[in-house]
Amino acid sequence: MKLMTLNIGHGRAGRAPSSFRSKTRAKGNLHHVALMLRRESPDVVAFQEMDRGSIWSGNFDHGTFLAELAEYPHLYLGSHFALGRYLNYGTAIMARHNLQEPETVAFHRAFARPNKGFVISSIHWPDRPGLKIDVISVHLDFLTATRRRKEIERLIQFLTPRDVPRIVMGDFNTGYGNPRLIPYLADRLGLHTWLPTEEYVTFPALRRRLDWVLVSTEFRFIDHKVLNDPVSDHHAVMAEIALLEEPR
Repeated sequence: MKLMTLNIGHGRAGRAPSSFRSKTRAKGNLHHVALMLRRESPDVVAFQEMDRGSIWSGNFDHGTFLAELAEYPHLYLGSHFALGRYLNYGTAIMARHNLQEPETVAFHRAFARPNKGFVISSIHWPDRPGLKIDVISVHLDFLTATRRRKEIERLIQFLTPRDVPRIVMGDFNTGYGNPRLIPYLADRLGLHTWLPTEEYVTFPALRRRLDWVLVSTEFRFIDHKVLNDPVSDHHAVMAEIALLEEPR
């Protein structure tokens, strides 16, 4: 299975978060995302900062537009921050496989900044219709490790009772080192990632690896790469995984 995660940055294609784009400009930016998706052909994509309808980005549903443009039949977009008719955005999962029982979880709102959260959906592994797995797209707080730790605890609390293989992707707003939040999450949920200490740059402005693909022990990584397409202020991360012979 080929996976991708991308903080799509409200369709701003690397411009400042507060910059306004017309519907025409936003659709043009999303067209470049669609071209990347067509070229790489991931089976499942996790998006963060995807607008459902925001005045600063053309006031239309970016997820629906992109799914149609890139020809993905299944989309679930969960709203984590909404302000009347002016702002509405969150995280999303787009897939070639049927998304079953999707849910949205918003984290407790931190002081003086927008909500973050995650969406989750079950899918069946290709050619193994009896094997259900969870796919999660998550976005953690950008400002403090204390807040990110609380959000990770909420993610762990939600996922622990769901005793199935899982894929967790998203913008964690932290590297693998200190504070050791990703290793903590991995230990608690039995996850691993590709070469965790390698300095892949997924957020060029800070030259840091903030975007991650983590999978449970039922899977092994075949490949992993960071794409340089200038479709956002983040780079997309691609991973290819395979199912081990004897899943639990």
